[in-house]
Formats: sequence, C-alpha cells, structure tokens
Amino acid sequence: MSRYYIKPDRDKDYYVVMSTIAMDWVFAGTAAEVADFEAEKAAEEAREEAKQMLVRADSLGSSSMRGRSQWGSPWVTIGNGTRLRREDLVRYVELTDDEAPEGAKEEAAALLDSYREDD
Repeated sequence: MSRYYIKPDRDKDYYVVMSTIAMDWVFAGTAAEVADFEAEKAAEEAREEAKQMLVRADSLGSSSMRGRSQWGSPWVTIGNGTRLRREDLVRYVELTDDEAPEGAKEEAAALLDSYREDD
C-alpha cells in the first residue's frame, strides 16, 4: 500500500498516515507509533509475499518469476556462470552455511559446475 505522512502541527509529535489508494487516513500517532505501525505493516506484507512465493515454489519448484530452477530443470544457478544439480542443493547449503565445518567449502566447490549461457 502506498502511504504518505502528514504532520498537522509543526510543534507536536503527531502524524497522520494517508493511503494513496483509499485516499483517506489509515493510522495516526506519534513518530514512534507510526514507526511501529510501519514495521507491523512491512511484516504483514512480507509474510503475505512469502506465502505467495511458497505456493509458487510448491507448484513450480521455484518461486522465480523468470522461471529459473523450476521442476523441469535439473540445474540451480549459483552465482554467475556456475550451477549445481538440484539434488545437490541441500548438501551445498549445509556445506556453505556459516557454521559448516572446516574444509566444507572445498567440498561445496566440487559440487559446482561452470557453464556458459548457451549450454
């Protein structure tokens, strides 16, 4: 939702949050209250977006809007010019996690395959 703030009185800590969609106010309060309102709204919007992305990933194998790494592709792109097999993705994540054991990065690198876009 697009919003903007109006400060009715220059000397008071009070703001009215206006919606450009509803063309009406949607919240009013102090700067701290407005910040909390926005944080809650952002969290709600992020949860809703995550739900939609999870539905796409369940259905297509990936939430990518560009069709990357969908069920029909055995490859997952990692970085520019490298990929790994879908079945190796979980192991790759385990090996590149911040808490992975020493030497894990080398094992992870061995899972990667260099490629060109026309491959």
